[in-house]
Amino acid sequence: MLFLYHLDVEFEFDPQKNETNKEKHSIDFETVKKLWAGFSVEFAVEHPIENRFAIIGKIEGKFYTAIYTLREERIRIISCRRSRTKEIKLYEKNFQKTKNT
Repeated sequence: MLFLYHLDVEFEFDPQKNETNKEKHSIDFETVKKLWAGFSVEFAVEHPIENRFAIIGKIEGKFYTAIYTLREERIRIISCRRSRTKEIKLYEKNFQKTKNT
């Protein structure tokens, strides 16, 4: 599990993929950028072609999970949806660990 705190990050995404994600999951990638602004849990996810990662965090009090890859110095957002129960539990477990240290 990887915990990262981002200060000055550049983002990119495919505009068409952004529209598709907005239609399917009711969230656009400009809003998704907020996941990197607060506490988050990040980890690698399997993909046959490139290194991909997941980030779990909160936006306006709701849990979201986004998939992204790193392109040079930028975060390329691939998709985002509401977090599943298992992902929320993972976030909460790790959030509690940070409060206890």
